[in-house]
Formats: sequence, structure tokens, C-alpha cells
Amino acid sequence: MNAPVRQLLDLFDALPEPDKRSAATEIIRRMPGDGELTADDHDALTDELFAALDAEEANRDAVR
Repeated sequence: MNAPVRQLLDLFDALPEPDKRSAATEIIRRMPGDGELTADDHDALTDELFAALDAEEANRDAVR
């Protein structure tokens, strides 16, 4: 991963949850090509989203 991408992701991580969702939607909309995700793309994004949500939940539980 190159430095600009890492920087973008660091900024993304600092956003509040509603802004993260808006930013993710906009990034997907701007993908090259016809903007359509394949079933495999959708599955991979879904897996990543659920993994991130599980990690956030685990972190919240650990803090309590």
C-alpha cells in the first residue's frame, strides 16, 4: 500500500461513523468502470464490513 492510500485510510479511520458510511459510499460510486460491483466484490466488501463491526463491538466490550 502506498503512502497516499495509507494517509487516506488514516483520515477515514478518524471520521465519525456516519461520515465513514458516506465516504465509503462515495468511494464505491467513483470506482472505475461502470460502477457496478460483481457478486464477488459485494461478498468481499460485506465480509470486511462485518469483520470491522465485530472488531468495534469487541473493543467496546473490552472497555466496559
